[in-house]
Amino acid sequence: MERLEAKIKTRTGEPALPFGIPALDRLTHGLIKGKITVMAARSSQGKTTLAMQTAWHLADLGKTVAYLTLEDDREELVERLLCHTVPWPNFKLRQGDVPVISKELRSVYARVKLLVLDEYGYNMPEIADTVHVLRPKVDVVVIDYAQMIDDDQWESEYRALSIFVRQLKMFAESEEIAVILASQINRQGAAEGRPSLHHLARCGRLEEVANLVLMLYWPAYSQDESFDRRFGRGECPHDYYELSVQKNKTGPKGTIPLRFIGEHYRFEPWPVAVEEAVGAAVEV
Repeated sequence: MERLEAKIKTRTGEPALPFGIPALDRLTHGLIKGKITVMAARSSQGKTTLAMQTAWHLADLGKTVAYLTLEDDREELVERLLCHTVPWPNFKLRQGDVPVISKELRSVYARVKLLVLDEYGYNMPEIADTVHVLRPKVDVVVIDYAQMIDDDQWESEYRALSIFVRQLKMFAESEEIAVILASQINRQGAAEGRPSLHHLARCGRLEEVANLVLMLYWPAYSQDESFDRRFGRGECPHDYYELSVQKNKTGPKGTIPLRFIGEHYRFEPWPVAVEEAVGAAVEV
């Protein structure tokens, strides 16, 4: 009780590790050290954007973040960050049209403690090595994505991923770091419309170990006309996404409407008042 009381007294009304999306932070109170947050989506439907946006937001707040990309290369992700932080569309960069980066933004890039690694972090020893050598101590580790981890020593991908996420949970607890684990949705989920927990690809243990499970859904891609009419009229907008809190061990669940700005690799609140969006989110 004494330890618990001391811990509670350190808390404030603001989350220590916020996602940076107001309605999501109100619903979840951000990431929690020692816990795993799963971010899931269909292939190429926003999970990397959401994970990278969260990582940048935390680093910009002064947190130390390690981003382990098992699919993309570092230069590609940093280019995404440039589009995210500079009002310059990605297609301009693809054409070789480079923006002028202000001194203020360069100073931000210089001070943030965000390490992006590729070709490393495919197993627990590599992840542990990354966490142990970084200084200052890592606050958050992002692994993008779960289904890319090594499975050479196991007889099946399912068993390899099950063992990995169990080890990752114990490691997060022992090191007191928050972990974001991006995950794909299985083929059944890709065919059935809105994803649910049982659609996490290749591993039911992802649901078991996670403190938070966030699932992105793009209704327009599925030609789903059932989007929430409180936030629009008629045909579902192409930039409308739903971020569903499918599991939240320390709070409510619900769905948050988001707008995806593809040319800047950014999710923003759907254009309604934040309080209205939060109110809608908690109506489970």
